[in-house]
This record gives sequence, structure tokens and C-alpha cells, in this order.
Amino acid sequence: MYAIIDVGSNTVRRNIYKIEQGQLSLVMGKKEAVGLASYVKNGQMLPEGVNRACEVLSEFRSILQDLGIADYHVFATAALRNAVNSHAAVEEIVERTGICIEVLSGETEAELDFIGASHAVDVTDGLLIDIGGASTELVVYENSEIKKKVSLPVGSLNIYDRYVSNLLPSRSERKAVKQMVLQLLKQDADLYYGEYPIVCGVGAPFVRRAN
Repeated sequence: MYAIIDVGSNTVRRNIYKIEQGQLSLVMGKKEAVGLASYVKNGQMLPEGVNRACEVLSEFRSILQDLGIADYHVFATAALRNAVNSHAAVEEIVERTGICIEVLSGETEAELDFIGASHAVDVTDGLLIDIGGASTELVVYENSEIKKKVSLPVGSLNIYDRYVSNLLPSRSERKAVKQMVLQLLKQDADLYYGEYPIVCGVGAPFVRRAN
């Protein structure tokens, strides 16, 4: 038995797998809506965000202990990666929970996105887009191999907190978001390689923390 915990910008997910004769099968999965990206203000991860992460991770660890699962891996993505106080926030979470956390780089996250998607869809030639809460990963691939991978520091949750004032964005807010994203894409001149026969989008449900 082996477990993976993904500390994402929207949700924290825990999957438990069983490995038999080289075959991997999912035993159970659970996710908690945490919305870590919404706890980042002026680039800083707030204490409330650290507390929320500790609460969920401690609960997940207790479940793993009850099931006798000692082998597990915990990784974090954009919300903790991009925070100015990332190192301090991660150190506090580790100290309070006893869980070692690997903070993935944007490029590593993009590469793992591609590997995961390759098990579910045709990834011969095209573009993969991972829409996260605090980042968006773009992977251009040809002949089932990665040609370009990039992580952009914008996601559904941090864009919402930055641009949207009500439940649904207004026309002017949508226009502002579009202009910002297009400008960000133009900064990477070699991202565009031509027409993409397949565009594959992956992502978790959007979660907004109540004020």
C-alpha cells in the first residue's frame, strides 16, 4: 500500500494505491477544498493558510497511520511554491505535522501533468494545459515527446481574487483577465509552434474561500 498527497492551490488530495505484481490500482481517494491560493496576500502565505494546510494534512496522516500505511509521498504546487515566504511556510507545516513536503518546480509539475495525461488520452501531437488554482502549465508535445513546457503564475483562484468582485465576472473583468493572459503568453515567443491538432485541458474544480 502506498499513498500520495497533493497539496494543491485549490484542493488537497490523498490517494491510496495498492501495488501487486507490478500493477497499480487505486484503493481510495479523498480531497478537501482548502483554497490555499486565496490565503496568499501581497505574495505572502497567510498564517490562516498554513493552519488550514496543517489541519488537513494532520487528518490525512492520522488516516494513513490507522491503515498502517508507512509509505507515502507529499508534494505541493503553485500556492506554496510562488509565495514569497514559501520556505518558512513549508518549514512550519513540516514541523507541525511531521510530514515531509516536496515543493515541485513549475517545469516538474508540467512534466508530471504530461505523464499523467498520457495514460488517459492520445498525446501524439498537441498542447496540454493544466488549469490550476495558482498556476497554469502548458506542455507542447510532438511524437509523444515534450518539446516545450512552461508554468505561468496565473490560475483560476488567484485570477478570481485579483480581478473578480462578485460571484460571476463582469464583461470588463473578463476583458481584463483576457488581456493579462494574452500579454503573459506573448512574453514567451517560442511557445507557439503552429497549429495544435489536439488541445487537452486538465484541472480540478474551482474552489473559492468564503470571506
